[in-house]
Amino acid sequence: MKLSALVSEDSEDSFEILSSESLTELSKHDEFVIRQLLMNGLNLSQVIEIYKGRLSESNIVAVARKLLIEIGSERDPEGQGDDADSEESLVGNGRINKNRHFCDIALDVLRRSPCDLVMESELLEHHIINLSQSAPEDFYDPIFSNIMRDPVVLSSGFIVDRSTAIEEGSGALQFRSCPWSRKPLDRKVYPALRLKRKLNEFKSGRVNEMMATASLLLNAKNERDFCKVIVMAQEFVEDIGPNGHRTLANQLAQLGLSTLDLEPSDTSRLSILQPSLLTKQLLMLYALKLADLVESYLPSKALKMSEMAQKAIDTKQFDEAEEWLAYCDQIQDQCRDMLAGNKEIPVAPMKLDLAKKRGDSDLVPFQRRVYFGFLRNGKTAAAQRFLEQEGLGALDLRDLSPCFFRRSALSSSISDDAWHEGARCSALEGGVSHIFVTAKNFRDQDWGNQKGRLGLSLYSPDDELVARCNLFGTYRTQGCAFNDATFAYRLLEADQEVVSKCTPGCYYKFEFTVGGGGGHRLDLDSFVCKIFYKEWFAAEAFNGSYRMHDPEGDAGVFLGSVNEHGVAHGKGRLEYDDRITFIGTFADGLMLEGTNYFNGQAVHTMVGGSWTPGSEDENPDASVVARFPLDVNDLTETEA
Repeated sequence: MKLSALVSEDSEDSFEILSSESLTELSKHDEFVIRQLLMNGLNLSQVIEIYKGRLSESNIVAVARKLLIEIGSERDPEGQGDDADSEESLVGNGRINKNRHFCDIALDVLRRSPCDLVMESELLEHHIINLSQSAPEDFYDPIFSNIMRDPVVLSSGFIVDRSTAIEEGSGALQFRSCPWSRKPLDRKVYPALRLKRKLNEFKSGRVNEMMATASLLLNAKNERDFCKVIVMAQEFVEDIGPNGHRTLANQLAQLGLSTLDLEPSDTSRLSILQPSLLTKQLLMLYALKLADLVESYLPSKALKMSEMAQKAIDTKQFDEAEEWLAYCDQIQDQCRDMLAGNKEIPVAPMKLDLAKKRGDSDLVPFQRRVYFGFLRNGKTAAAQRFLEQEGLGALDLRDLSPCFFRRSALSSSISDDAWHEGARCSALEGGVSHIFVTAKNFRDQDWGNQKGRLGLSLYSPDDELVARCNLFGTYRTQGCAFNDATFAYRLLEADQEVVSKCTPGCYYKFEFTVGGGGGHRLDLDSFVCKIFYKEWFAAEAFNGSYRMHDPEGDAGVFLGSVNEHGVAHGKGRLEYDDRITFIGTFADGLMLEGTNYFNGQAVHTMVGGSWTPGSEDENPDASVVARFPLDVNDLTETEA
């Protein structure tokens, strides 16, 4: 293809390349031709090569910079892309994507002009906006004008983003009729798979451009704009899904985490990137399960984050320390297999250190976590040394309030007869008197062999199995509590080994068996295990437990004081089968006054044996709630 074909026919003068070896000043004609070449698909290096020996590189780069700033200024400030006609431009026998083409030119200009990376540069500002907001017109949500994440097709045939069509939380359709055709809409939307694939391809290319820009900015020590670009790239990778483009996720996360080894220019900051983003990137890399990263790279970065937290503690930046430790806690919790043994992040000791240096008056919650962390890991000697250092006895640190752990939902098709972990609680602090277990909608595949079971297992501090209880029988066999019911409960007392053999430092696991053989599966909507300590039961002067009903006939297990007839009388609690807890007073087997709690929130109150006005609408009487507070600890450690 001849070079002259790339220049618009309405140019003022014909195009001619001079063979003079001396560099000449840039004329208006030269500028016009350079702009035409760039506008029609040549990259900056090609244009520089064409003018080699005649015009200086800096002159050509200046023209390109000016062109890009003009294009950026002409863009819709709301981030709208070019219209359909201008998105592609015919060049010879092929087409170019102008959006990506100008990103490439901007990157080349920035590489050749380092000053644009560190100074307040109009070019850099436009380039960053272009990276995050400019896209082909089809990729914009037609209502909110943002680049779509998950395009869906309405029943009327129009495409919008899923977040525009579907209400978050309820999953309900946002529109009754189509915003364009006004026709009634079906409740379902359908994934626009082809557009989604093209959108992800576009975002993958854009993330590469963002990472190239971010690397230039980091090398130029422009940390403010580096952070902007990395955040944008992270959002695009999350849109695609880390497993949708593993290489991109890996490269981006490692670029971000590399900043942990750099000192920020702003000495008031602990790191270049925020701990929230660093945590996202570390967990994203961990999810890829790349052996070489899990073995050493990621543990070293987790250690770096704990060093940032300790630095904040030592320099008395207490709010920052709290934030860093919260994210270290999250990493430790989600990466247990990677951060076991000597790789574990010492979050509990650091939180205690923070509390001491901050001057907290109550250190017990922090001391408890350190102490029981030692017990949980079988380090009894270290636990004893800790008590001596702190001048404490083991009894000083115990919290013997009722506690619970849970599993929100379970669906498994593990084809064997072994017991598998569904959830576990953290280390217990004393002997146990009662355990109340509830489960909802336990079921198997409903054909073939009957092997589905739910169990509660007691483990020692050294992770050895102590005792196990099959809670509800084997599904679809005689005596299973779920054969004719969707909800079941079980009260375990001292006659069960999982209760009687519990000692401080032990912990419970919720376990299940699916069963060997093809096609077996197990499903469960919810599981809750409430645990009551011996010492709590005795301290409250409670002396009874049995099944009872409230005034409406709803059933549960009563735990509390009973009279000579063995019925509820005095202080106590009713643990309903549907996970509500009533805490209050009773008289001759009847509920008298108290508060109902669900998921930690007060929902109903009772006075004189009747529910107070507003209780039906979950508007409890605040004075009653104050008299009967909830005393329960969530010990859910993992939901496997």
